[in-house]
Amino acid sequence: MVKVFLADKAGNRLSKRVGFSWGFLTLGPIWLLAQLRWEGLLLFCFYCWLIPFPGMGRFMSWVKTWNLNEGFYNGLYSFAMYFRSGFNTFPPYLGIALVLAFQIAFAFRCDNWLLGKKIKRKGLSPVTEDDARALIYVHAVKPDVLLAKEKFEKEHLHEQAEKIWEDKNLSYTTMLSRQEMELSNGSSLNGATSEQQARHASNADLLARGIISKEQYEILEKRNQEKGR
Repeated sequence: MVKVFLADKAGNRLSKRVGFSWGFLTLGPIWLLAQLRWEGLLLFCFYCWLIPFPGMGRFMSWVKTWNLNEGFYNGLYSFAMYFRSGFNTFPPYLGIALVLAFQIAFAFRCDNWLLGKKIKRKGLSPVTEDDARALIYVHAVKPDVLLAKEKFEKEHLHEQAEKIWEDKNLSYTTMLSRQEMELSNGSSLNGATSEQQARHASNADLLARGIISKEQYEILEKRNQEKGR
């Protein structure tokens, strides 16, 4: 097995091993269940069908109490008991051979598959180029995976772009609001004194810089107009 290093969004690093899974080879579905994967339960049921464990006959006797169609039940019984026809026949050995073959084959893939799921779920990234190559080789990540440093820089640039857009949008909105207020007050300021106009310009500037709210601006403008009467 090969050790690789991964990092999360906060920069925390952890090491994982990729390659052959001795845990799955020895424990099979129990290994998946220990990793809290529901696929382990399906695999366990599949193994119970292939390997002649005791209890299948009793289970089918219980199914018979469901009053199913006789033809359907006979077909279901033949399917369920196919690998339990006795060790003097071929099917039981075939079932055991299939389990062993799958156990060995998936042992090369199991831990890498589990790691790939964890990388997606927690947003992990390989730290170095060697880590990325090892993960790509075992198909735990896509070939275009970004390193942790590259991913951080990309997200940082994206955040900067969003902030710039928000700042520009805020400035544009403020500018429009200021123009609208100037137009709405234009008729009253046409005959106003230079002192009133100066106060109006000062109030609009305070609003544009966010020092006062729109409600406060309207109060100040109202007072400004009252002083000019």
